[in-house]
Amino acid sequence: PCRLVVKATAGARVIGKRGESIRAIRAASGATVKVLQDNLPPALLRRQECIVTASCGEASSLQTALAGILDRVFDRSGLPDAAERDRERPYVVDVVVPEKASGPLVGPGGERIRALIEELGCDLNVVREPLAGVAAQKRVRVLARERDRVELGVWR
Repeated sequence: PCRLVVKATAGARVIGKRGESIRAIRAASGATVKVLQDNLPPALLRRQECIVTASCGEASSLQTALAGILDRVFDRSGLPDAAERDRERPYVVDVVVPEKASGPLVGPGGERIRALIEELGCDLNVVREPLAGVAAQKRVRVLARERDRVELGVWR
């Protein structure tokens, strides 16, 4: 499955009013999409974060689900201040990966991650500390000025 750590407000946008957004993502992709808000480790709750998961058998379905999720996570239309809505800022999302995958992702001397950063046109940062309260998991922060670059980085 693909697992993303997002702010609680972004998780609420993925769900949508009366579950409309998450149902639409599920219908369009055929994937199983869940927003884990309860029963999270205290550290995530304190930081007002949740975990969004998407899983299915087909890669194309998972990619469609991921695009729908990120559309909602990065939706700025609900911001009350127009200047804040239009302000340019980077797109950032954290992907949850097994801790043992972080070494091969970085590669010897950082070679692999530097090549991915150049290829994908986004910044990738493996957060050194394990994901608080979640055994043997780490965050990989994906950051870019363009939304589609973040989506590509998460997908890879």
